[in-house]
Parts: sequence; C-alpha cells; structure tokens
Amino acid sequence: VERLLRRGLIAAIGKEVRPADLAEYMRFHNRKLLAEPFQPRPFCYAVTRPQHYPEGVLSLEAGEPSWGGFGGGGAEPVYSMARCIRAGEAEAPATMGFALDASTNVSFAGDRYLHALVMHRFSDGASAALSLCARARQFSCFVVLVGRVRSATLFEPTDAVFVANKDDLRVPLDVSQIPSAQEFRDAIESLSPAQQRFARAFRGMQLESTLFGVLVVQVKPQLERLLNLPADSLTKEIKLTQDLLELFVKYQI
Repeated sequence: VERLLRRGLIAAIGKEVRPADLAEYMRFHNRKLLAEPFQPRPFCYAVTRPQHYPEGVLSLEAGEPSWGGFGGGGAEPVYSMARCIRAGEAEAPATMGFALDASTNVSFAGDRYLHALVMHRFSDGASAALSLCARARQFSCFVVLVGRVRSATLFEPTDAVFVANKDDLRVPLDVSQIPSAQEFRDAIESLSPAQQRFARAFRGMQLESTLFGVLVVQVKPQLERLLNLPADSLTKEIKLTQDLLELFVKYQI
C-alpha cells in the first residue's frame, strides 16, 4: 500500500522529491510568507570597508564544487536568516575579544551578524556537506579565524588562515547534530535523578558551546596603524605592501 501511495505521489508531482527540492520549496514559501527584510538570504558577504573596493568574498556553501564546470550543479551558498548588529548600536557591546596566549588579549569591534540556518534531509539520507569558503582578490589580503562564541564579549578561536592574492580557500565543516529537546527528555526519562541532573548540566554546556563563529580581520589597516602610516597608504604602494605581507607571513608578526 505504501509503495502504491508513493508511486501516486511521484506521479502527481512529476518527480521524486529530494532534500534540495524541499529546500527550494521552502525558499519559495518564505518569499510568500515573510516580509523581505526577514526572508532568508544567501550566506555570501564581501570583505570590505566603507568607501573601499572589496578585498574578497566569504561564504558558507552546501554541496560539492564542480571543478572545471564538470559534474553536478556545484556548491551554492546556503540560505540563512540573518540579524545584523551594527557597531555603535545600543544593544551591541563596545568590543569583543579573544586571547592569543595566557598574557595577550585582542579586542575588536565592527558589525556583527547572527545567522540561523534550517537544513533538510530525509531519514535515509545524509545532510548536505557544508564548506566555509574564502576568496581573495589580487593584491588583497585578510585573516579568517573560526571558533566558538562563548559570550557577547568573548570569541574563542580554534584555527586561523591568511588569505591573499587570489587564494580560493574551501574548508569542509564537520558538523554534528545534538538531540532535540523532546528527544533529550525521552532519552533521560528512564535515568536516575542524579544521572538526569548530570545529563541536563552536560547538555547545557553543549548548547552554550555550539555557536560557531567566524571573524574576518583585514590586514592592511592593521599594518598601517602598526607602522604609524596615514590611512590607505598601503593601498597605493603595492610593492611595499607585498614585501610587508611576506614579512608578516614569514615571521608571524
């Protein structure tokens, strides 16, 4: 009976529905249901400063890339709901920070974006592979740090990479799924009170440590401040900038 119903549904729709088809339908549904400012948008941002040409692009993509234009539709930016907190807003903290070592802390400011993403998969299939992509333009550079957001003022980086001069970086993200609230309640129902308290405490730690964060630091403005140069000096001096960046990478300034 189930097979007959399945064949009837496929015949009515005209195709077998895949997770990508369901995601496309949800984007269509969201355009009708939500006002434009609240609709999910592609996770793809230009790395830039006001009144400056973009240094590169940062995106979160799903699927496998089609190198050379062969095979499949290729990877595309995922659609996410985003909330932008501009620097200087009342609800935004003055700065955030992270530790380089036990005695050195770095503070940073700027616009902050909070994203929420809904992914679809069927019970007999795997979730789409996610990749963080960073692409730099010629004679441009920036640093990408990834880690966890511990609080409104604390960022905990785990890895960093220097992207420069037409680099095309693709980092696969190994994401794991934690049980939903209902699944968690069902799982601990048969445990002892002490085990339930421990499971709730451990889950609380998991929920507070799952906010993935990406920080982009542009290098040229920091070098200008370090060398006490006027703003945009290194933008015009390409050879000098390349020599400084070589020293920056070689000696990890």
